[in-house]
Amino acid sequence: MAEANHHEVRAKSLLVTTNAYQLGIDIPCKAQFTPVSYYQFATEPMPEAARKAIHADGAGCWDTA
Repeated sequence: MAEANHHEVRAKSLLVTTNAYQLGIDIPCKAQFTPVSYYQFATEPMPEAARKAIHADGAGCWDTA
């Protein structure tokens, strides 16, 4: 059992993903690293109304960290 944001959490397993920024996080296990390759995908363009509702300023959206 653990506590997160004043809520009790129970699970058989826990995956803590910090992008190697685990310092200062008090967890009762040893830090381990699994390299993950970078992938990029492209889809058909979204309908204009949906695009404006999700990302109105038109900037790209990605996470390569």
